[in-house]
Amino acid sequence: MPLLDAAGNPMPSSAASRLPVGLSGEIATTSDGRDIFRAFVTGLQQDTDPLLLSSADWGVYDTIFRDDQVKSCWQQRTTALTSRDWRVTAGGDREIDRAAAELLEQNVRRIGWDNLTSKMHKAVFNGYAVGEVLWTREDGYIQFAAIKVRHARRFRRDADDRLRLLTLANMQGERLPERKFWFLKAGGDHDDLPYGLGLAHWLYWPVMFKRNGLKFWNTFLDKYGAPTAMGKYRPGTPEGDIQKLLQALQSIATDTGFVVPEGMAVELLEAARSAGADYDKMVDKMDLAIAKVLLSQTGTAENQAWSGTAETHAGVRDDVVDADDDLIAESFRAGPAAWLTRINFPGAQIPVLTRRHEEEGQDLNELADLDAKMLPLGYRRSRDNVRETYGDEWEPVDASTGRTRPPSQRPGAEAEFAEGEDSHTRIDAAVDALMADTRAARALDPMLLPLVAALEQAADADEARALLDRIAPNLNDDVLKEIIESEAWQILAL
Repeated sequence: MPLLDAAGNPMPSSAASRLPVGLSGEIATTSDGRDIFRAFVTGLQQDTDPLLLSSADWGVYDTIFRDDQVKSCWQQRTTALTSRDWRVTAGGDREIDRAAAELLEQNVRRIGWDNLTSKMHKAVFNGYAVGEVLWTREDGYIQFAAIKVRHARRFRRDADDRLRLLTLANMQGERLPERKFWFLKAGGDHDDLPYGLGLAHWLYWPVMFKRNGLKFWNTFLDKYGAPTAMGKYRPGTPEGDIQKLLQALQSIATDTGFVVPEGMAVELLEAARSAGADYDKMVDKMDLAIAKVLLSQTGTAENQAWSGTAETHAGVRDDVVDADDDLIAESFRAGPAAWLTRINFPGAQIPVLTRRHEEEGQDLNELADLDAKMLPLGYRRSRDNVRETYGDEWEPVDASTGRTRPPSQRPGAEAEFAEGEDSHTRIDAAVDALMADTRAARALDPMLLPLVAALEQAADADEARALLDRIAPNLNDDVLKEIIESEAWQILAL
């Protein structure tokens, strides 16, 4: 499709070879202060998450992560990722590409990829994560000594989108060297989020409601376990006696007995038992909301009674874990993997490091049940399919004796030294040849047509049986017998 000018007309080929001014650079960038919805503080880009803007630091995210349901569901998600086997594949077919992949695999294995993945995976929760690459020279190559994951709150991006480290000596951030820090960003539905948007943003309200619900639930349990004491005194009671009554009420929770001035009364106000169920349901509801945010469903956070439901939920979680793997793999390939390759193997294609979910094989019990159901219908597996499905260790069994027989031996026949085909294969071939022979179909017509006509004329089953008995002796099957014998001997004699 040709390029068009401002008026919508096709541009000449010579003009099309030159990129028009203004098409290669950003216009709606957020780094020049033109974004009216973004504020810059001392030249640093601020996080747009309102939860962090209203908080002094990342304390709100850390509080969310301390919730028991959040920790449990996040551990499920991270473990599902790191439990998969990882592999490094070359980015190309050349020898230099394979050498680069081998070096990357050695480095990843040495630094502990599972541990690094579990820490950098926190970017999905917080919005971004930062890992510091420590380099070393070894065996003639520049290699990874380690990759240490730092707390993301220590880093900011400046107006030029460069990563900076906040320190007490420089609150505007120290500029960091290239090929030193791996920045992984996650979440968000547009590119104007310098720090991504983590799942903690959506977990704030469920966790807050749950915490408050637990607080009120504990208050309810305290009221139910130790009912509120109420003291009554008559009008005109001296202030000193009122204070004695108050002290008596306060001692109810800890002492076995108490006294009150004469003329005063103490009553216990008990909480209704049924009211506590609302707190229980609310906490459970928030736990389900937390599981839905972190796992994209609630099935793997609960005990599901239906296996079909559990399999569906497991499939959903596999999709989520696949997405997490793709996020980390793509960022690592564009960062540390690319740096390592370009330093040691200039010109080589960047290797790919992934964790992919291996599909489980079919349940052999289900396949065996299917085979048993198909056999009465006249269908069975071929020998090659049996070996492919159940393995190569299976041998055919003689149905009459129950003993294993060589594949070449026909049922009921003596063992032969010459190799031959399996009898079932020969019979199948004979049946196939017979079905393909048009003479057999023509030989059946004189036999079937009288039977069909008799059944159509009969008024009931007794009359049909009588007609069939009368017709059967007159049916001639000599031609059909001859055809069957001819075809069978031709196949079985091979």
